[in-house]
Amino acid sequence: MLQEIISYLQSSYRINPSWQIIGLVWFLMWIVAFWNKDDAKAKTIHGFSLFIWSLHYFLIWLYTGVASDLLGGLRNLLSIKYRKNKKVVVSVLFLYIVFLWLTYENIFSILPILSWIIVTLSFFYLKWIKMRLVLIMCSFFWLVYNFYWRSIWWVIIELFLIFINTMTIIRLVLDNKKAISVNTLDYSQERV
Repeated sequence: MLQEIISYLQSSYRINPSWQIIGLVWFLMWIVAFWNKDDAKAKTIHGFSLFIWSLHYFLIWLYTGVASDLLGGLRNLLSIKYRKNKKVVVSVLFLYIVFLWLTYENIFSILPILSWIIVTLSFFYLKWIKMRLVLIMCSFFWLVYNFYWRSIWWVIIELFLIFINTMTIIRLVLDNKKAISVNTLDYSQERV
């Protein structure tokens, strides 16, 4: 099994090393983005990294990936400024559906768009732990899509994203517990 995975990674890299290197750069940006507990900073770094990642898909002629990532980067930046703005959300969702229609290649083409639609709703309406749980769920759509198209960095990124978001959720929970205990201490001190 391990030998098959190593062989898969080696053959995927040999196909076109330049787009795999772009994937590595993007991967490093993603780690920085989602390790961050501040939602706005995470969305900003992730948004700019998506512009880079769309180049990866462009080089391997996966135009659904290009369209969804370009729109994803724009969506991230809009979700910071226009949180819960229904007109902006509907506009972004409409564009995703148009991109799906224009770039449809096969049944796997639906997965990135479906993921981004769910993530869009999450970015505009959820935050902290709930938002990251949705990101973990959507990683599975991308795993299937990228495994099918042999994009090794994206497969690795999605697995790592699940790990990073899980760790960030744990960190947020621990921070929340600390805040609750500090607030409880402060409250009890005030009463004394």
